[in-house]
Amino acid sequence: EYVLDDKREHVVPISVSASHDPGAQELVLSITNLHLSDEVEVGVSLQGARATAGELRVLTSANADDVNSAQQPDKLCSVLAEVASGDEFVIRLAPKSIAVAVWQLDAQG
Repeated sequence: EYVLDDKREHVVPISVSASHDPGAQELVLSITNLHLSDEVEVGVSLQGARATAGELRVLTSANADDVNSAQQPDKLCSVLAEVASGDEFVIRLAPKSIAVAVWQLDAQG
């Protein structure tokens, strides 16, 4: 939380990156939930396009300091999850998780 102009505000600890490949009509959205114990919901609103077929890969673990090693090479692995389609949707992220969503896009006229 922080205070701005005597108002207490809550900041959701996420990091987001988006990219669009116009030639492939593909949208890639990467989201990191930096919170150690709270799930977050991220709203996505597309303008001028509609997301169709896509997939969501999520990487998370019970402990924020988990790593893969020679002894435990699969301690962390990504899981394929369902991803919504349309022009507005919500992605829910577990605590301490990274998600990468890839959609094919249809341009809207």
